[in-house]
Amino acid sequence: MKNKSFTLIELLVVIVIIGILAGVIMISTSSSINKASIAKLKVFEESVANDLAANMVSRWKLDGDFTDSWGNSNGTNNGVTFSSESQCISVQCGNFNGANYIDCGNNDALSVVGDITISAWIKPSTLSSMGMIIRNGYSRSPYVFYRIDDDLEFYYTINGSWGGIRAYNALSTNQWYYLVATRVFVGSNATLKIYINSYEASSIARSGVPDYGNTNVSISYDNNAGYFFAGLMDDIRIYDAALSSARIKQDYILGLNLLLKNGGILKQEYNQRINELAYEQK
Repeated sequence: MKNKSFTLIELLVVIVIIGILAGVIMISTSSSINKASIAKLKVFEESVANDLAANMVSRWKLDGDFTDSWGNSNGTNNGVTFSSESQCISVQCGNFNGANYIDCGNNDALSVVGDITISAWIKPSTLSSMGMIIRNGYSRSPYVFYRIDDDLEFYYTINGSWGGIRAYNALSTNQWYYLVATRVFVGSNATLKIYINSYEASSIARSGVPDYGNTNVSISYDNNAGYFFAGLMDDIRIYDAALSSARIKQDYILGLNLLLKNGGILKQEYNQRINELAYEQK
């Protein structure tokens, strides 16, 4: 009796079938992993928000509308459009053309004169002149957070006199930045800090309680001088407490993960930013 063996063609057919089955399994597994990662991101974001529930004042996600998802300071649109998810941190983001803005009203809760944190994701399209991120008040203001050329500034007034903190040569065009400004008081002495992509870029001490600003809060617009922001902005938040550097870093990593998922940054840039964080922690 002759031994029956597989021909070369039969072996190739078997290999191809095995390859196809392996590919299907890998795609299915990859899809499950991606879904699990997205679910974990959502759970993490919710846990962060819940941890800070007592201190968050307002949050404008700019996910296709101008509502305050946390407080009662819904924005009124003045020509702002929206960009798609692939360009944003999450869902959508505001597209500011240098002449449009959001009016958030003069809700008393927004006039934070004590400890405060302001955070925002921005992607400037120009660095010429001045670009407002968020401002409360005009001649007297408890906080103003803005870009002037490629510098970043966080200011407020005491008895009508301006003063604050500045981070120099901080920004470039067409790049996403996670910006945070904090102010924490011990008595009447305040420490002001600016964080850029979770790094402490500048710190200064200043004495005196900020002026109370009972005027409209605006995103992108400086009514005092007529300056507007140009570029993309996403997920703007105000807290009546100074967030820790660890919490700021967590929020930054969360935003990076969302940017990568949406295609807002390439894997190479994501790895570079994460490596920079790891190096900085050593």
